[in-house]
Amino acid sequence: MKASVLVGPVVASLLMAAATPPSHTPKPGAPLQEDRQRVQTPEDSPFLEPYEADKDVTAAVEEVFATHRFYRPFIITRGQSGVVWFTSDRMLEGKREDFNSFDRVFVGVAASDEVRSWMVGYVRGASFWGIRGRLLGGDLRAEATLIAKEVESALRKRGG
Repeated sequence: MKASVLVGPVVASLLMAAATPPSHTPKPGAPLQEDRQRVQTPEDSPFLEPYEADKDVTAAVEEVFATHRFYRPFIITRGQSGVVWFTSDRMLEGKREDFNSFDRVFVGVAASDEVRSWMVGYVRGASFWGIRGRLLGGDLRAEATLIAKEVESALRKRGG
C-alpha cells in the first residue's frame, strides 16, 4: 500500500523531468569550456562570509537586530553598486500557533552608510509557507523604517 502511494508522484516527476528540455543545450561538438564559463567562481559570488563584510557595519546591524529579537544575519550578500545586504529571521512568540510564524528582515547598507530595510512576515499553512500580509501580520513597514534608522545611527556612533 505505501509503495503504491509513493510510485505515482515519483513516476509523474520522472516523466515531467524527461519531457522538460534543458535550459541550456550546448552546441554539438562545442568544447566544455563554454559551460565552465557560465559557472560562477567563488571570487564572483555575491555571497559573503561574515568575516568578509565590514566589521563595523556587521556589528551595527547585529546590534540592531538583537534589539528587535532577530537572529544574527544568516545571509550576507553584496548587491549592485556595492550595497551589502544582511538577512535575518525572528520567530514569533506568544500563542501556540505563532510558533509557525516568523518575520524576515532585509537590511542593505551602501558604502555611503545609507541604509534601506524591509520586512516580510511568513506563516506556515497546511503544507506551505505563505506571506502573512498586513491583515494577519500587521504592517511591518514602520518597524523596517525604524531598523534602518537605528542601523544608520549605530554606524554614525561607530564612525566617529
